Amino acid sequence: MEALASNPRRSTASNKQQQEAKIPKPQRPNQFPSHRDAVHVSPNARKLCELLTRTPPNDIETALTNCGIRPSHDEVHEVLGLSYSVPSSAVKFFRWAGQLHKHSGHAWNLMVDLLGKNGVFEYMWDAIRSMKQQKQLALPTFVSVFESYCTAGRFNEAFMSFDVMDRYGIQPDVVAVNSLLSAICREDNQTTVALEFFHKIKGKIPPDGDTFAILLEGWEKEGNAAKAKSTFGEMVVRIGWDRKNMAAYDAFLMTLVRALQVDEAVKFLKVMKDHDCFPGLKFFTNALDIIIKQNDAANAVILWDVMLESALVVPNLVMYNAVIGLLCNNNQIDHAFRLLDQMAFQGVFPDSLTYNIVFECLVRNKKVHVAERFFNEMVKNEYPPTSTNCTSAIAMFFDRDDPEAAQSIWTYMVENHIKPLSDAANEVLLGLCQLGRLSEVKRSAEDMLDWKIMIYESTMAKLKDAFYRDSRTARDRYDSLSRRWKAHGKLSNLSPEPQDLTIVLVSVLSKKKDFASSNATKLLSFHHNTEQNREKAEQWEKECFSLSRLIDSCSMPTAFKRKLDLHRRQGRTNPLIWLAAILCTIIAIAVVIAGIVVFIAYLVIHPRVPVISITNAHLDLLRNDYAGLLQTQLTVIVRAHNGNAKAHATFSDISFNISFQGQGIAVLVADSLEVPKNSTKDLNYVIQSSSIPLTPDQMEKVDDSWKKNEIAFDFKGNARTRWRIGPVGSVKFLCRLNCQLKFHPLNGSYIPNRCTSKSK
Repeated sequence: MEALASNPRRSTASNKQQQEAKIPKPQRPNQFPSHRDAVHVSPNARKLCELLTRTPPNDIETALTNCGIRPSHDEVHEVLGLSYSVPSSAVKFFRWAGQLHKHSGHAWNLMVDLLGKNGVFEYMWDAIRSMKQQKQLALPTFVSVFESYCTAGRFNEAFMSFDVMDRYGIQPDVVAVNSLLSAICREDNQTTVALEFFHKIKGKIPPDGDTFAILLEGWEKEGNAAKAKSTFGEMVVRIGWDRKNMAAYDAFLMTLVRALQVDEAVKFLKVMKDHDCFPGLKFFTNALDIIIKQNDAANAVILWDVMLESALVVPNLVMYNAVIGLLCNNNQIDHAFRLLDQMAFQGVFPDSLTYNIVFECLVRNKKVHVAERFFNEMVKNEYPPTSTNCTSAIAMFFDRDDPEAAQSIWTYMVENHIKPLSDAANEVLLGLCQLGRLSEVKRSAEDMLDWKIMIYESTMAKLKDAFYRDSRTARDRYDSLSRRWKAHGKLSNLSPEPQDLTIVLVSVLSKKKDFASSNATKLLSFHHNTEQNREKAEQWEKECFSLSRLIDSCSMPTAFKRKLDLHRRQGRTNPLIWLAAILCTIIAIAVVIAGIVVFIAYLVIHPRVPVISITNAHLDLLRNDYAGLLQTQLTVIVRAHNGNAKAHATFSDISFNISFQGQGIAVLVADSLEVPKNSTKDLNYVIQSSSIPLTPDQMEKVDDSWKKNEIAFDFKGNARTRWRIGPVGSVKFLCRLNCQLKFHPLNGSYIPNRCTSKSK
């Protein structure tokens, strides 16, 4: 029983059978990262990964011994982190590397995580016992065990692992409890299992705000409002009200909103306000987004009023537009106007989208007089309606016997170039036609054809019926309009191209005839006038070359003749012009020779810009307390790389800043260093920060990082590089580095990320 308790679900097979047991293949290899996907992998680590994936397991040890590589601690970490898909080979590599030098605690944690994620729990516990013997065991090891068991759906083994922590020298505390609860709740529909464990352990280890936040987020994920209310009530009784627990409050309120229990959420919001725990803009933004997707205008108004009455949260323009759009979609125009009037008092001003949402609603609901006044207000405030809204408004005004308003909108569209105009133009013609204003129809249609606006065939068919029913005179007017409409359609298809105009001009010049300026002006303006056709151009050409016009209007201007005669009489070129031409020729030849020299030098030297990059890092320590103080220690390896095969490079003025959420942690500097040809040098930094005070928002982000098992630090800096190109000279660059260092805080492992300098 002692042995079974120390190793959950330990097999009772004999030692011989255990030795013969083989590590199974990974169950889900596609979910594991590999060296083929990673961007920044050291050369040795990449070679070792290739060896592990391509060599049969029985030949791994021999291949490793003969490879000639002695991996460092960092390279061992890289290989293990990228070998989850080949657990058997990874174990043999781990044993082989352990013979070269003692493994670090991080390497042991990676091996435990690798075995657990592949479901090889027997070997995982063997590794844990070895860690205990070497005093490398820590809480992150058991956090990895919890995750592996929960991912495999073996929750009882996870509970038993928690129970035996003290036997391995790790005292279970609230952090361990929260880690196990988080691992359970990450699985679908397993919050009930987490709640059972919570009830069993809460008498021994008092829960904190994070404990309840994890459970409430689980209920939110499952949408179980009843369980969320029960958990929230117990939270208030046990730990009271505290703004530090805002994550738990937000999760609880979001559960109620998703369950359409907005009234209940409003009640709790009022209680929270009394205890100075009112949520911020983030909650209201997410809650309103859910309500809008459910098209629930009534509850949106209730939640909106509570937010404004609190005077603690000021909505932004995006929120106003979203709620106004929801109200307009549900035809609640009065509420929409109320919000529109409130915007100025909140320091938020409507934009074009706001006005167009309301205007579209007024047009759709046939609010003639209100829509007309609102249109005038939009024009006054310089937020014009869109072409689609203008078209709908014109149709609505004609339908409601207000042609003056429709004509006013059409005039505004034309004068202010609100395009496209075709749909609105056709609505104007149809509206006038319905009112029997045929004279205005013909005049407007001709203007539209002059403006190159398309009149639809369906519109012309309706106009034809109206004109033909009216009188013989009206019929003739329509026929005239129809002929022009058809010609307009043909001309739009036969509009000349620039090359056609060029052909005409060339043909004119080829005949060695002078053409009059008036005819030339006509011919050139033809390029910009799509109303004219090719026949007109040919007419002008014939006209220009007719013998009668050559004498009267196509004669060469006298001033132009004088200039030609002057050039003929001069004969010789000024010597200064010859001197300038010779100098320009010499300069051009020198530029060409210099270019050839530079090109040949580039081919011979083949220069490469030196770069700095982060090759590896590790989060050695991350601790935050409820007083808002953050302590951290990081190990960062910065590599200076000189890719030039024929030039040394010097790196100087090296300075980097590392920070978290705008809070400075450390400034990293280094002396000038020289990197030989085609070589690299590493700078190893160990950064240990003093206690960093965090704001409530930053504390919340740190808590989220623990839950998501991912935290990021900002890494910025630069270095000056200088490399010499033989006798030619030296080149200087400024390398700038700006990226994020991401880690798994539970085990401190580095998440590979492209972090290479850019040169200026």
